[in-house]
Amino acid sequence: MERLVGEKLKAEAETISAGGWKWIEVAVGFPYGHTMGLHELLGTMVDLTKEERATREALRDEYDRLQAEYAEADDLPEEIDRRLAEIERPLAPSTPG
Repeated sequence: MERLVGEKLKAEAETISAGGWKWIEVAVGFPYGHTMGLHELLGTMVDLTKEERATREALRDEYDRLQAEYAEADDLPEEIDRRLAEIERPLAPSTPG
């Protein structure tokens, strides 16, 4: 069970690390005292500007249109797959860098 939990934590850490949190470390448990003095950081949400909201909406519309257009395709053309990935990046939740 501990091995499975460790593998799942490692996979999540890789996802988080790819988002800019290069210092992340995960473990099922840490040695006694290892986490002493650590504090929880609470973030605050910042409202998007009108321009940012319009850009996100346009990207979401393009993404939805491409997904619908190629919904029946077994394999996406390379340029469409690349464009969907480009759109996903700015639409993903922000993470500190």
